[in-house]
Amino acid sequence: MSISPSISFRMVVPSGSPAFALFNPETFSKALESEFISTKRRYCETLEHTMQKLLEVFADRQAFPTDLNEYGESLLQVKNTDAHDRLSRY
Repeated sequence: MSISPSISFRMVVPSGSPAFALFNPETFSKALESEFISTKRRYCETLEHTMQKLLEVFADRQAFPTDLNEYGESLLQVKNTDAHDRLSRY
């Protein structure tokens, strides 16, 4: 085993950038409240729609899975940080 130098690049983008905006708590909450269907189903449909939009953002190269917000958080960290709060409200 040997140690070799490496450089990695992660773009730091604002929290309002296209990918991070999809996980904005206000946007997500509005989507959950927009239809009169069961809470579990509404949450699943909203999450599925958000994931489809995220894939579109990646395909259009408006964002990358390795992007970090100004706080050093990845998309996964932002999603997981807010997921418990969102579920506890509904």
